[in-house]
Amino acid sequence: MAGSYSRIDYRVRPAKSIERKMLVESFRSLKSFGSVEHYRYIGLGSVYFSDFSLVHRSLGVEEMISIENATDSTVQSRFRLNVPYGNVRMMFGTSTAVLQKLSWDQPTICWLDYDGALVKSCLDDVEYFSRNASSGSVIVLSFNAGNIGGGEGVKPLEALQAAVGKDNVPADVESRGLSGWGVGDIYRRIVFEAIKSALKARSAKGGAWSEFEFKPIYYFRYADGVKMITIGGVLVSASHAGNYQACNFEQFDFCRFDDSAYLIDPPLLTYAEMRQIDVDRTKVACGLPLPTSDIEKYSQFYRYFPRFVEAEIS
Repeated sequence: MAGSYSRIDYRVRPAKSIERKMLVESFRSLKSFGSVEHYRYIGLGSVYFSDFSLVHRSLGVEEMISIENATDSTVQSRFRLNVPYGNVRMMFGTSTAVLQKLSWDQPTICWLDYDGALVKSCLDDVEYFSRNASSGSVIVLSFNAGNIGGGEGVKPLEALQAAVGKDNVPADVESRGLSGWGVGDIYRRIVFEAIKSALKARSAKGGAWSEFEFKPIYYFRYADGVKMITIGGVLVSASHAGNYQACNFEQFDFCRFDDSAYLIDPPLLTYAEMRQIDVDRTKVACGLPLPTSDIEKYSQFYRYFPRFVEAEIS
């Protein structure tokens, strides 16, 4: 879905906003590997740069790189116009090409927020990152996990095999499992297997920092119009196992260390309703004419819930 920024304003998607804040809060725990502000952040900022603004303001990260596959000079100018801070460097080209131009001595938080389905080039990005990133680096990936369709007469399994390569699809996957959230489950398996394979190849080369393990910590599901998933984790060298334990990602109820997913399903509430629940969250119904499920959902996400307002800036 190239150029999706022209159709979707990523700043005002409630579930996406919640997810973004959850991720950044958990990134603070990386201080066990070193000062978080000394990490590098790599992302796909689009023209809104919402994640870049949050990462810089909340974590103090200075070195930031936004990748955009735009070749037209006019389009490139639009991205440069919207860069929120002087420390954000725009790099134009495919994510695969740009990642291979970077050095990897510095710990990195890399959020490849793809707006389309999982394809082979995404796996190439994942594998390159896994073979090169330093210990304590985080890889996060988002995909459109809607139903897979390859056109009339094409089975979902065949479409998936064509998209990512037949050898990358687990042998037990069937077309009947590629619908609903089942697509996201299969994407997660494929991506995490690609990471493990890359780390195995890295280990085979030997040398310093060759023994790495991938620690999964994220599996979000949400649907701001379409089904989306976000998955990811931390690369940890054998000598930094204690640093990872000290991160204590278990403190976050949204972190996931197995194949279970955390569903972000925010209710649609008015500001008055949210304010009343904030004041009296201990009561089940808060005296509001709302479904109990909406109150419970809001109470689950209230710390991350977006407050969108209209303002004119001259």
